[in-house]
Amino acid sequence: MTKITLQFVVRMIVLFASIVAFSCDSGGEGRERPSSYSGPQIEVDAIEHDFGECFLGHQRQHVFTLTNSGTEKLRITDVKRECGCLTPEFSSKEISPGSSATMKVVFSPPVIGPISKRIRVYTNDSFAKETIVTLKALSLGPAHLQPAVVTVDEDVPPAGITRNLTLRVDRSEVIKAVSFLTDCSWLRFEVMGDVGLSEVPIQLSILPPPAVGKVFEKVVVDISTEGRDGKNRRFALPLPFQVIGKLRPLIYAVPDVLQIGVRPIGAETIRKVKIAGFKGRCAVTTDGLEGLTASLEGEDLTVRVSSGEVGRMAGRVVLEDEGGVRLILPVLGVSR
Repeated sequence: MTKITLQFVVRMIVLFASIVAFSCDSGGEGRERPSSYSGPQIEVDAIEHDFGECFLGHQRQHVFTLTNSGTEKLRITDVKRECGCLTPEFSSKEISPGSSATMKVVFSPPVIGPISKRIRVYTNDSFAKETIVTLKALSLGPAHLQPAVVTVDEDVPPAGITRNLTLRVDRSEVIKAVSFLTDCSWLRFEVMGDVGLSEVPIQLSILPPPAVGKVFEKVVVDISTEGRDGKNRRFALPLPFQVIGKLRPLIYAVPDVLQIGVRPIGAETIRKVKIAGFKGRCAVTTDGLEGLTASLEGEDLTVRVSSGEVGRMAGRVVLEDEGGVRLILPVLGVSR
């Protein structure tokens, strides 16, 4: 019984090996061409092309050369692409021996980020029925701001700190205008030089924030461009520009806004504020609110409100040293 079973297993292995050998031999692919081979033979000048940096809304193209180095006519029987962003166009789908044809691939980036897609070309070449060409690119969106995120963790002097940015669009366009939309008063953006180019340098100034603390600011970048065809377009970057981290103004008040709250008319209200960073003598003035006075002793600022009309109060205390460095402390409240 054991001998019969062993013979059966051996026969099955031999049969399976024969099927595999026949399958491999029938297609021709994966084997070396014999020296006596006679038939069509495809050769491609490159099996990969990197478009590099691309921008959404703009096409790029590359031309591959397909050569028939065989002895019979080469026919392109089918073409399959992994993505609708690739459009192959052939100068001819029949190539005579010793002749060449071209495959122009038009690429339109569909998304932001690295892209790698393939085109499969099928022919009557028995040893290369499927030829794979790989296309790569790095899509930067409709425009590219570098850096897109500024990370900060530092002391901010009264004059502020600066960072250099670069805004780029496709070479077929020029930047006509750029705006940075934010309600953060201590972030300033300035275009350095003239617009009208595909690349524009921008300087970001970070002025002293009102107090020490974490920063997470998002800024919408609005861009207007003009193409070589005279067409204008306006768009915002898909992702906002960001400033993140922690900032420490060298001169600041704690609290940075003095909330008096509700106070009765005729009563004097006194509040204490800690002032840090001033060195030497400092002048203290007030404006905007009747009966608002302030005095500074070392780092302790004493603020007094002794009068005022019924309703909302809005004044400020201004501190300025001999070098002209100023700190403004808003004073808010309600009298009734």
